[in-house]
Amino acid sequence: MSESVVVHPMNPRYRIRPHPGSVLHRRECHAHPGGDCSHLALHHVDGTWSDEERAAHPEWTWNLVYLCRDAAHSCVPACSFVSILSSPVRLCLIFHLSRPVARESSVADKIAYLHASADWDEHWLREPCFQLSADSELLLALNSRQVSLIQSSLSKIGRAYDDMKSSGYLDKLASFFGDVFSSSSAPPRPTSTFGAGFSGYDRLDPDGYDRAGYTMAEGHSSTDWEARTHYQIAYFVELGRIFQIPASLNVAYDPCYSIVDVVVLAALGIRGLTRTDAARPFLRIFTTPTLFYAPGAEQHTVGDAILRTPDSTQLLLQVGDVTWCLEPHEAVDGSGESYEGYPHDLIAAYVLSYKKVAIPAHRIEMKPGEAREAPAGENHLLQWIPVSQREAFEKRRGPAREPDIRMMYLPGGGQMIDD
Repeated sequence: MSESVVVHPMNPRYRIRPHPGSVLHRRECHAHPGGDCSHLALHHVDGTWSDEERAAHPEWTWNLVYLCRDAAHSCVPACSFVSILSSPVRLCLIFHLSRPVARESSVADKIAYLHASADWDEHWLREPCFQLSADSELLLALNSRQVSLIQSSLSKIGRAYDDMKSSGYLDKLASFFGDVFSSSSAPPRPTSTFGAGFSGYDRLDPDGYDRAGYTMAEGHSSTDWEARTHYQIAYFVELGRIFQIPASLNVAYDPCYSIVDVVVLAALGIRGLTRTDAARPFLRIFTTPTLFYAPGAEQHTVGDAILRTPDSTQLLLQVGDVTWCLEPHEAVDGSGESYEGYPHDLIAAYVLSYKKVAIPAHRIEMKPGEAREAPAGENHLLQWIPVSQREAFEKRRGPAREPDIRMMYLPGGGQMIDD
């Protein structure tokens, strides 16, 4: 059984929902992993969290682990003296946490506390809210232009969601996933979702360059591109509701995200990651069943997700048909040369092993008499590696690892990491 929330014992306002990949999410004794331990309780034990785990959670939770009453351990110095008591299990945690939180809460911390509030308990049972209170803590440090952009963006996403709902598409989608995951050959049911893309609402950086390195998709105007973004986010919101994913365990990343995008997503129960977010390494290593939604994904975006996942059966891809990734594409420097080796060979190995099912399409009329695809923008498929194919695929792929660094060429002639 996993803990749904962890609450600071001296300040109930600090309440978080641990990510499924966190040690906090697994109710397992740190001293006796895999054992049948009783009387488990949380303790602060130095050195038990990685830097990536710490980056993904508020500071007061760092190095918290479960220990059984009989475990021999050494808590942080501030707690150690209570070990002489006959029942130190609960007192150890309370004594340590009675001290003030060491630093002011970051925006990421505030989002974690927002998503862990009672307002987000079983949020999938209520209609989603596409607005943010004017006095929300998330808006306090933003300027009036940013606040206006956040509120207008949320409103547009809400209209896209209403369009999909009123057309009956969301019911059709829920029925589709219900059938897939009730079948005898079903993949593992996702416990988290990860979205790659969704464009961004505040895309120009301080130098005036597009944060993502492009201005629009081929064949689409900037207006079309923005409308696709509305639908993609609305669709991602619904995925979390269909699979009953707790708030903040829906994660999204795009290189162009700014604080505006992070707050827009936070208002919808989604944890948005920026390019410089220290939590990215932890949240992009998929160690639990994850639905990876990447509409219009580049070849390397799909390849990176497959490469990072330790157990390939845990990754469910909701992208265009991955066989598309076998086609030659221009190199990132615009030289016209094909990608070599990676991710072409990786995808080729994946295609030999994967299963796929088609997801119902939803089309909207974005201009009179002219229909555009939404929300994915291309063939819409669910793809995964069956358990029976895992060993063969991972033998071809090799161990999970971080991909090589790629560089993006900017309009002004400079470069930045394309990740």
